[in-house]
Amino acid sequence: MSLIFLQVNMSQNSVDTTFATISSKQVESLGGLLDHDFRKMGMGNTGSGTSIQSADSNAITFVADLDKDLVAEVVTWKYDNIGISPAETPNPNDYYFIRSVNSQVDTLGAVVTRFRLNYRMSDGTMNSSPSAAQLEEISSIYVEMICESPVPVNGSAYAKSTWRKVFTPANLQF
Repeated sequence: MSLIFLQVNMSQNSVDTTFATISSKQVESLGGLLDHDFRKMGMGNTGSGTSIQSADSNAITFVADLDKDLVAEVVTWKYDNIGISPAETPNPNDYYFIRSVNSQVDTLGAVVTRFRLNYRMSDGTMNSSPSAAQLEEISSIYVEMICESPVPVNGSAYAKSTWRKVFTPANLQF
């Protein structure tokens, strides 16, 4: 009987580890793409406007030359906390993570449980929802993203992976 219990316990640990790995890989993959876009923020902005067009705690829209063709694209990253139907994912904490480039929307096949942006202004203060007049004062961006496993591990808890980074794009510096 104890041998059966040991086998079941080992199987459950294997499943838990698999879901934790999936969560970790997803947040790393999304973080890599976000890193790519944020590092290019402001590149190719030859207009008179600010490189950041809008910013709040769940979304940011900015200008960037993503593919080095000397043409700036309009890029939006957005945490869509409207929710996902249970048919799509059994985790009730999952929400879509959306990236659009020149209005071409892509959910990236990705869901996250948390995405937060916070902005350091040129005077050193932090602001999670700068006004349109303050967009040119953003000097760095703090990003936090959390992904959870699609199903609970150990009965009720979801395996979580967190990705945090501070971006100080060179093209935003004064």
